[in-house]
Amino acid sequence: MEEVIAKSVRTLYIITYSILLVMGGIFIAAGAFFTFFDEEIIIVYGWIAIVLGIIIILGSIGYLIYFIRMPKDAIKLKDGKLYFRNGVVCTPTELTDFKSKTMGLDGSLFGFGKIIFFVNGKEYKLRFVDKADAAVKRLFMLKAECSVKEHIAKEQEANKNLQEENNG
Repeated sequence: MEEVIAKSVRTLYIITYSILLVMGGIFIAAGAFFTFFDEEIIIVYGWIAIVLGIIIILGSIGYLIYFIRMPKDAIKLKDGKLYFRNGVVCTPTELTDFKSKTMGLDGSLFGFGKIIFFVNGKEYKLRFVDKADAAVKRLFMLKAECSVKEHIAKEQEANKNLQEENNG
């Protein structure tokens, strides 16, 4: 059984960088228009607009590729193991500490943030996680559930060994 603990925030940024891509094109078009004037200062402004447009387009393309390739699920629980978007795989009991932080104004407005977690003492970060606070609460509950299950399994094993010693 597979449970999605947290999802990635992608759509907001895909839309934002698509708009920036269009704005970069507008800067280039406006700059090209201004280069046809006779006054040198307007031509300089035109070239500045073209350079800014190219920078905006290149940055937007880079971020669009990043967000389009980002997996939809930030954290999944499958077969008793946690699978994190950044490639970390562990059981819930291997998590030693975890916390969430909102990511600036966007995170405060739209409810996403980053999760900082430790697996066997090593720190990892997941950025752009939707409802990061709820995900951390669910991770805390999963860790508690798994700890209780492991404790019960150890007690049952100890009782079974004790019964075998008494019978044998």
